[in-house]
Amino acid sequence: MQTDVVKPLVITTHVISGADVGNELDAKRVIDQGSRLAARL
Repeated sequence: MQTDVVKPLVITTHVISGADVGNELDAKRVIDQGSRLAARL
């Protein structure tokens, strides 16, 4: 008899926002964060 084991799916997520300081949104900061994350992956 064969039993199927359901394995949990682990998904790693990363958040980049560019809003590191208060309520500011900085496009250059978002691009920098995204580029650095992509280089690590």
